[in-house]
Amino acid sequence: MRSKHEITAHEWRRVIALSFGVMLITAVPYLVGAIASTPDHIFSGLLIHIEDLYSYLAKMNQGAHGLWLFHLPYTASPQSGIFLYSFYLLLGKISALVGWPLVVTYHAARLVLGFSLLLIIYRFIAAFVRSSAVRWIAFVFIALMGGTGWLNVLSGHALVLDSLPIDLILPEGFTFLLLYAFPHLILARILLLWGTLSVWRAGETGSIRSAIGAGVIWLLMSNVQPVYGAVVVAISIVMVIARSTTLRSIDWQQARAGLIASVMAIGMAIYVWFVFQIDPIYGQWGSTLITSPPPLLFGLTYALPLILAIGGVWYTLQRRNASWLFLAVWTIIGPILMYAPTNVQRRLIESWQIPLSVMAAYGLVRYVLPFMRRIARSARSARRVQRAAWLVLVALMTPTYILMLFWHTTAVAARQPMFFEDSSLVAASAWLDQHATYADGVLAAYSTSTIIPARAGVRVLLGHPSETVSVEDRTADVQRFFQADTPDEWRRDLLKRFQLDYVFYGLNEQRLGGFVPSQAAYLTEVYSEQGIHIYRVMP
Repeated sequence: MRSKHEITAHEWRRVIALSFGVMLITAVPYLVGAIASTPDHIFSGLLIHIEDLYSYLAKMNQGAHGLWLFHLPYTASPQSGIFLYSFYLLLGKISALVGWPLVVTYHAARLVLGFSLLLIIYRFIAAFVRSSAVRWIAFVFIALMGGTGWLNVLSGHALVLDSLPIDLILPEGFTFLLLYAFPHLILARILLLWGTLSVWRAGETGSIRSAIGAGVIWLLMSNVQPVYGAVVVAISIVMVIARSTTLRSIDWQQARAGLIASVMAIGMAIYVWFVFQIDPIYGQWGSTLITSPPPLLFGLTYALPLILAIGGVWYTLQRRNASWLFLAVWTIIGPILMYAPTNVQRRLIESWQIPLSVMAAYGLVRYVLPFMRRIARSARSARRVQRAAWLVLVALMTPTYILMLFWHTTAVAARQPMFFEDSSLVAASAWLDQHATYADGVLAAYSTSTIIPARAGVRVLLGHPSETVSVEDRTADVQRFFQADTPDEWRRDLLKRFQLDYVFYGLNEQRLGGFVPSQAAYLTEVYSEQGIHIYRVMP
C-alpha cells in the first residue's frame, strides 16, 4: 500500500520537468552573453550583485592557487586566514583540476545544485503535506514566485521606502533569485532542508544517532553560511512547539533531537564570532550591516502570498496535525526573526518562502477555489474559473523575474559594458597571475580592483563594499594617490603601510588624477600592453 506522503511517479515527472525548465530559463541570459562575447570584450558571466559575484570568483581563485583557508582578497593588510568559504575554495580546486575557467565551474555548480534543490524542496513539502494538489501549487509558487518589484520597474521608480525592490536583492527570500546566481546559498538551503527533515524524523523515532547525523548536515551548512545557524535553532524550537501542542505536553524526544543538532550547527557560528572578536581585520568585516527592509515594504512585496497564507494558517491551526502546525508556526515567526536585533537581519528570512507558499496553497485550495466553484454556473465553467484564477495568480507573481531576464538578455546581447571585461584588463590580470603571489599587494582604482582578484592570485587594497576593511578610507587613499599634487612621501608611506608591491595604471586610474607613475623614482615599469601599465614598487 502506498504511504499517504509518498510521491507518485507522475508527480516526480512534473517536478523534474518544471525544475529542468526553470534552470534552463536561468541559463538563457548567460548563454546569450557568452555568444555575444568577443576577443576584445569578454563576457564576465555575472549579471546581478556583480561585486559580490566577483568576490566569489576571487574565493575560488584562492582555492585554485592552493589555499585551504580564506583570506579577504579585497583587503591588502596581512591576514592569517580562517576556516570559511570552504565551498568556494573547493570549487576553485575542482576548476583547476578539470581545467575549466572559474566562471564556467561556478555556473556548472549553480545549475547542478539548483536542479537538486528544486527536487529536494518538493521532497521536503511532501514530508509534511498529504495533498498532491497543495504540494504542486506550493512548489510552483516557490520555484517562480517574485514579489511586487515589477511595479517599481514599470513605474520607473527604482526605490520604494528608500530600498530597491527586495525581490531583486533578497535571494534568501525568493528561490528564483537564489537559483539565478548564488550556488553557495543553494547548497546551504539544500543542507538546511535535509537537516530539518532529519531532525523531524529523529523526533519521531527518538534516535540520537539520527539527531547527530542531522547536526553534521547542519554543521556543513554553517560552514557555507554561518548565520543560518540561527535559522535552524529557530526551526528546532518551532518543531518542539508543533509537536508539543499536538500532544498537549512537551515532546522531549523532539526537544532532544533539536538540541543536539542545533548545538552542532552553531559551532561554526561560534568559531566565526570568536575570530571576529580576536582579529581586528576580520572583526571589521564581520561588523557589516545587512539590515532588513522596512516592514511595510516587506508586507507589500509579499502581499499576494501573505493574503492567501492567512487562510492556510487559519485552516491548519484548527487541526491537530503536527506537520501542518510546524509549517504554520514557521510562517508566523519568519518575519519576526527577520527583524531580530542583529547586523545580519536580512539573512534570517532563509527558506521562509517554503512554509509561506504551502500555507498560501492551502488558502487557495481550501477557500479561494471552493468559493469560485460555488459561484460558477456549471462544473465546466467552475473548472474554467479555477484555471483562470490559477493563471492570474502566476501572472501576478512572476513579472519581476520575467522583466529581469528580458533586460539582462537584451543588455548582454547589446554588449553593455557593465557585463563585459576589456581584453586589456584580462591580459594584465593574467600577467599578474603568472608573476605575483598572494604575498603581493596591488594598488588600483576601485572598479579595476573588483575584477583583479577574480583573475589573479594577489591582494588588492580595495574593491568590495564589505570585504574591503574601512572601504571609504581606502577609496579616498586611492583617489589621493593618483592626484597630481599628492606628495611622493605620502604615496610611498601608503605603499609601505599596506605592503603593496604593484601599482596598476590603466584608464580607470588615469581618470582619478594627473599622477604619472613613469616619473616616480620608486616605481619601475614591468608590464605595458594595450594601454595598461603595471609598476613594481622599489624597496
